[in-house]
Amino acid sequence: TIPVEAQFGSHIQLHSYDLSVDPGQLKLTLYWQAQSVPETGWFVFVHLVDASGEIVAQRGFVPAEGLRPTTGWRANEIITDVHQLALPPDLPPGQYRLRVGLFEPNSFGRPSVTLNNQPQPDNQLTLTELTLP
Repeated sequence: TIPVEAQFGSHIQLHSYDLSVDPGQLKLTLYWQAQSVPETGWFVFVHLVDASGEIVAQRGFVPAEGLRPTTGWRANEIITDVHQLALPPDLPPGQYRLRVGLFEPNSFGRPSVTLNNQPQPDNQLTLTELTLP
């Protein structure tokens, strides 16, 4: 488990994550922690982007396969949120970045994201860089 401790808005922290790369897919487990009960029903997004910043694979959904909407989170609770991200079969070899964030599904608005008190570009967090496949 890789510690992160990035802040998403005023209520949510990304505590840590696990990542495994399998043939044809990434398995990302995010561990969210609510500092207080979120008032917004956020969706989580996961983007795999290439060197030019283009999204090559993505997923956006209610946390924990739809079972744990953020408005039901309890203060200090850790939410385990698993994402299977299918890789395109024609994905060219190269460097990719894995980014995560939250968005409100009606407006697509995102909460501010900070890491070590530094605002992150586009209100999303780059978790890691990968060489694929």
